[in-house]
Amino acid sequence: MVKLIMVAIIAVASFPAIASPDIDKLLEGCKQAMTLHKNKDEERKLMQFVMSPADSLLAGYCMGVIEAYLSYSSTRRYRCSKTNWFDIAKPIGSLVSSESVADLNSNYQRDVEDALLYGCR
Repeated sequence: MVKLIMVAIIAVASFPAIASPDIDKLLEGCKQAMTLHKNKDEERKLMQFVMSPADSLLAGYCMGVIEAYLSYSSTRRYRCSKTNWFDIAKPIGSLVSSESVADLNSNYQRDVEDALLYGCR
């Protein structure tokens, strides 16, 4: 229950960040989310050595931004065909840098929505 409340808070708090040019934070957060998911079966005591609290927050940021985008994608010009945040985060986390993201929403800049659209493909 607490986990769901935290996800909801992060999703609501991060929604305005979708319009910001902070694509690097999303890329790093999705990389951390992939690391966290890869190590989820390890004992909790070991996890504190694998990820710092800042890394965990970045992973939550990735999840929250994706969940918020999915919630409001019906109101957007470009819609996402995927419905699972993890399936979207995986390709985003595999990106090397923000320069490797194409301008998918045709607004002449690389932004968070471009990374989200990349993950939705």
